[in-house]
Amino acid sequence: MHDVFWPPTKEVRQWLEKKGGEKLEKSIYMQLKKKALPLIEAYHTDLTTHDKRWLRENPGVPFLHFTGETGTHLTRLDTKGFPKKGERISYLFGTATREEILESNLSVVPDMKHRYGRGKLAMYFDGTRLREISYRRAASIAKDYEERVLSQWNSTLRILDPEKEKSYGENRVGGIQA
Repeated sequence: MHDVFWPPTKEVRQWLEKKGGEKLEKSIYMQLKKKALPLIEAYHTDLTTHDKRWLRENPGVPFLHFTGETGTHLTRLDTKGFPKKGERISYLFGTATREEILESNLSVVPDMKHRYGRGKLAMYFDGTRLREISYRRAASIAKDYEERVLSQWNSTLRILDPEKEKSYGENRVGGIQA
């Protein structure tokens, strides 16, 4: 599905430029706050501090957002900050590759409703619009996003120089470093 693909399309980029990142962040945050804050009984700062800051620092980046009595969980749907192919970086209590980090970030989504106490509200921001979705749809979006990113990471674009007839190997594919 195109609605979980990042970077944004030309039309989305134009809309973001027109709308302005700061205005978008405030608009999205106010929509989230209106729906989520009344449902949170503890750890309000998940929403009012952490999610608000993330939205300000990442305008237009697609995400899934979950709310429960004990706070929120935001799952970003882009590839910012992932290590390069084959590289291991410090992650949680050890090291991980980009594929392991991706899997770790998305593996919680299917259990958000029951296991992680975020079962009151699921929201999805596709880069232009925030909307309430079912938990089943959230899991589907996360799975589709994971498959698209892995497919892009695993593909290589071969560019041939007709004079030298040799490949330049990997290149950026669809805005995501392959």
